[in-house]
Amino acid sequence: MATCRLRRSARQIFFATKALEFCASEAMQVLGGAGHLRGHPVERIYREVKVMAIGGGSEEIMRDLAVRQTGL
Repeated sequence: MATCRLRRSARQIFFATKALEFCASEAMQVLGGAGHLRGHPVERIYREVKVMAIGGGSEEIMRDLAVRQTGL
């Protein structure tokens, strides 16, 4: 039971982080220069996404962990 939860959590963390990073990046693109201003909500979210991606483990490690856990 615990290994099944671990498998799902590695995949969920990986895909949620990628989706959040994509959305934050697209928001920065839409806003252009305004999104890069210090104190803008999108700039803050973009910074937090980058920290979350690093803190959760590098993208390659999370991808490898998810693949190993699914047995692919």
